[in-house]
Amino acid sequence: MIEIPPSLTRNSRKRDLFGGDPYFRDAWDDIVNLWPDSREQIMRLHQTALVVFRPDAIVSRRIEFALEIFNAKGLTPVAVTTFKYDRMRVREGWRYQLNIATRDRIDVMDMLLTCGRSIMVLYRQDLPDAQLPTTVWLSEMKGPSLPAGRAPGHLRFVLGKAQVSVLTFVHISDEPADVVRELGVFLPYAARQRALRSVNAGRDVTTKLRAVLNEQYASSAEHDLLMANVIQKIRLIIREPPHRKECDPLVDRLNAIQAGASSDWRGLLKTLKDRRIQLDRWDEIAIAAELCQRHFPDMLPVIPDVGLDAWTR
Repeated sequence: MIEIPPSLTRNSRKRDLFGGDPYFRDAWDDIVNLWPDSREQIMRLHQTALVVFRPDAIVSRRIEFALEIFNAKGLTPVAVTTFKYDRMRVREGWRYQLNIATRDRIDVMDMLLTCGRSIMVLYRQDLPDAQLPTTVWLSEMKGPSLPAGRAPGHLRFVLGKAQVSVLTFVHISDEPADVVRELGVFLPYAARQRALRSVNAGRDVTTKLRAVLNEQYASSAEHDLLMANVIQKIRLIIREPPHRKECDPLVDRLNAIQAGASSDWRGLLKTLKDRRIQLDRWDEIAIAAELCQRHFPDMLPVIPDVGLDAWTR
């Protein structure tokens, strides 16, 4: 077991669980080998934020807004790489939070996150806050997953036109301990070594980041992720032969969904498949994301999010 100091997390439950977590231990061993001095370990981790631009942010084509905000806040990208979520990374990335997620939400997360590559950026704060680790205050800036709580200053508000709970666009590690664990979850050994060496070198990799972003934009079509636009697209398709029918159950499904009387996205997608109406994968995701259930009521995650309050008390 690794004894994790409070300078990496203010959550005692997290310290207990992460001390034996294999992903945390993988990345921690790398960090100790690179920075043997414990004071340097803490300093480096306090200066560093881990940011993941997810596939929904990439297809929304609004990541430049976030880059401008980060630059204005005195943040310098010092490492950039890409990775692809798979079934295991989805579950291990949110191992201590998915206990409150419905089957519906997990299925849509799988659809969305595995649909393309994600961009991971490690940022250094050039003017470190004396009290707060960089990733703590930056995580607060991303805004909540619940759209009703997002405001124009939040990254999740800025990054996408579609404001839906499961479309969160950007992930930022809550605390320094999460930076360590998520390096272990998202990156295999060789990629993790490259990222940490890049952090150690401390060079501004903005040019590389722009190149990686343009590459990911080129590899996926743009999509606004608005279900209303997808439904309009379907309505136009079924007006034309050979899809047109006098009495059409598909129209009834669309009407019920738009009226708020149905959230059966699985039934809608099955009906479209049965009718051989081909949608883009992101069309399907836009529908499922809007209609899927969120969380089980009255349940708490194994490890709740840790925000500014825990660090400023």
